[in-house]
Amino acid sequence: MTDSHRKPLAGIVVSDGLSSRTTGTDGEFDLPASGPFVWVCPPSGWTCSGWWRRTTGMKQRFVLRRSAVAQETRIAHITDLHLTLQCPVPGRSHSVGPELHSMAGAIRNHRADLIVGTGDITDGGTHAELKQAIRALGGVGVPFRLVPGNHDRSEDWEPGSGSSPWEEVVGPRWWSMNIGGLHLVAIDWRRGLNGDDREHQLRWLTGDLALVRPGQPVILVSHDRPDSAFFHRLRRESPGINLVAGLSGHRHTPSAVKLNNTLHLSTGPALMPGRDWSPPQIRMAVWDGSEVRTNIVFPAGASPRRFRSTPPRWSFEARVGHGHSLNLAPHPDGMVVTTADHDKATGRVTVLDGGSGKARWSWRGPQPITTAAAVGSEGEVYVQGSEGTAARIDEGRLTWMIESADALICRVAGPPILTGDGGLIVQGPGFVQCLKCGDGRVRWTRKLSDAGSCARSVGGCLVGGFAVLSLAGPGVGLTVLKVSDGSVAWTDRAGTPPPSAPPADLGDGTVVVVREDGRVERFEPGTGRVRWEARLGRPSSASTPVIIDELVLVVTADASIRILDSKTGWILREHRLGRNQGPATGASVAGGVARVRGVLHVITVAGEWWRLDPFHWEPEMVASLPVAVVSRPIEVGPNLVIPGREGLVLSADARTWSEDRRIRQAVPPSRPLKKVAERWLRQT
Repeated sequence: MTDSHRKPLAGIVVSDGLSSRTTGTDGEFDLPASGPFVWVCPPSGWTCSGWWRRTTGMKQRFVLRRSAVAQETRIAHITDLHLTLQCPVPGRSHSVGPELHSMAGAIRNHRADLIVGTGDITDGGTHAELKQAIRALGGVGVPFRLVPGNHDRSEDWEPGSGSSPWEEVVGPRWWSMNIGGLHLVAIDWRRGLNGDDREHQLRWLTGDLALVRPGQPVILVSHDRPDSAFFHRLRRESPGINLVAGLSGHRHTPSAVKLNNTLHLSTGPALMPGRDWSPPQIRMAVWDGSEVRTNIVFPAGASPRRFRSTPPRWSFEARVGHGHSLNLAPHPDGMVVTTADHDKATGRVTVLDGGSGKARWSWRGPQPITTAAAVGSEGEVYVQGSEGTAARIDEGRLTWMIESADALICRVAGPPILTGDGGLIVQGPGFVQCLKCGDGRVRWTRKLSDAGSCARSVGGCLVGGFAVLSLAGPGVGLTVLKVSDGSVAWTDRAGTPPPSAPPADLGDGTVVVVREDGRVERFEPGTGRVRWEARLGRPSSASTPVIIDELVLVVTADASIRILDSKTGWILREHRLGRNQGPATGASVAGGVARVRGVLHVITVAGEWWRLDPFHWEPEMVASLPVAVVSRPIEVGPNLVIPGREGLVLSADARTWSEDRRIRQAVPPSRPLKKVAERWLRQT
């Protein structure tokens, strides 16, 4: 180990992936070299262009060069690019194109010192895809380090059959480095989780951290976020570790949790929309010598392109703090707003007056809140953070809070459910619980899956003593529990496509649900017997079906609306909503559907506001809003209240379009449509 003048360097860490050593005064090092690579971990202020070598059995020589040390270290975190050479599937894979150039420009504009990619860089893990990814990232002009994800493991390669495509093209699957006073340590967690080389990685990790100087801040890099048991073991075997942050992906949604002074950060996909409809994004993590500050950046912008339209008549406009997501729920005093800040790992609950938009009270929570609240009969508010912590708030005061069983792996995307008899159904990692509304004590707990697989909830509803839960994850799907004791009435068979949206109660004891393969089913919650099935084709819905008398309205992700007969499942009408200007590749409608004074309002992610009156059912564009909309608007009096990104709440007088415009007296083509139209005309 020498510098550029061939002077030996002592105390430099080198590793073969199984053990780590430091160089002696003569710059020499001795390793068993039992792994496929030997690499160097230069201290801050030094760089090495060829930081790893393949094990050859011969003596290896590394040359380090001095580099400047800035006051701040700026890391650009990217993840889940899913680059492919095949025809990309919208929302699942991507090819090299404008989005990649936008990402590269954002990284350069934010003066990143290093790019860290946390897995699923490619979609298939082939040699060709990996080479394409390396060329694309090399063109950014910023040094980068990568760890593999589950998609970076080629289906044609099996453990024990030689080097993987990743090792042949990219290099080591786990590594460590120093930059600006930080020590970054990366693990191939997906492979470790599957048991291929778990103990090898953990043994190496312990040895690497033993060579870190006392108090040096450490950032853990992995594709998926490890569970709490991993961090307990890490702190036990590496006492005194100053773990300041963790960077991960895999979830396809932004997330932030702060536990034991460690900021655990997940970032959404870099080139396509996330599961929460957030735009393609990167995360800038800045170390200033004392703490990590983060900022989610949308390379293509957070708000979509605007179109010429007649401006709505706004009742009020309110901004509720800084939030990457915002959800609304009706409240006796107006509405309750829940927000999530995935930079600071906090959430906020605010009740706004329905007429003026002024805040009546506000409460700040310890976790981002990414779902709507549940509101009790006396105006009490129940929320569950994105990582599982449940709480009750009365008039801005915390009544009780139940911590998550494992905030690092729990994923909650559906609101809590009030049972009507003093119970509250919430989700934990691998289980569902019913809490007592009064004090938060547990009534019952039902284990549904392995905690590590961690089912993802997209919502649920209560029908006739049954809780119908839309779960998505390994081994679980649509699940129906008895509210009385939590016993499972029935659940999806293995391999059944999971629900893509919360179910809807038809009001006659049956439920309608949309699945990820585009199927719509009406079923009996007690038995699971399917009354009818309709096929919409892909892409499926992200919005709860809307029930209007004998009609079921489903808005799909390609900005299409379909009107079904609730008795038969026949598709009566089908419309495409305009320009389909979503954040990318057709992802255009998130849960933005509401009914105000009998008129259906549909708002796309791009901010396009459409209306359908219940007579002719032809979509008519109302306005192009100044914000992106990623959750469901609600009705408050005569107003349509719209949740915008970045904490913006807009309230528009919906009567402008439901009463002031002339309705064409066209006769609907079917009996269910005609009945709804006649009833609406009598009411208006």
